[in-house]
Amino acid sequence: MLRVNEKRMTIPDVVALLDFLWDTPYLTDRLVETALVAEALDRDPAAFEPTREELQTAVDGFRKRRGLFTAEATMRWLEQHGTTVQSLEQLVDGFARATSCGTT
Repeated sequence: MLRVNEKRMTIPDVVALLDFLWDTPYLTDRLVETALVAEALDRDPAAFEPTREELQTAVDGFRKRRGLFTAEATMRWLEQHGTTVQSLEQLVDGFARATSCGTT
């Protein structure tokens, strides 16, 4: 998955590290669930349509877990992580869809 100079990290190494760093047990299970939801959405995009409330709850939870309590803090986080508002919205939408179908 990753090589820095002569040091290689395998996918299991990275998943274990992310479990530890993000304090998210069962990251592998979450990745599999996410892939299953994505597969189901490819077949039927409207299958797990989140409500506005579910989307807002997902956005609020994402921001709260990262201490992003202001628009400025959120924009700074996006810049630091090299992402865009649109990418964040897609991520949160995917999480809300997974939540609405009961996988999280």
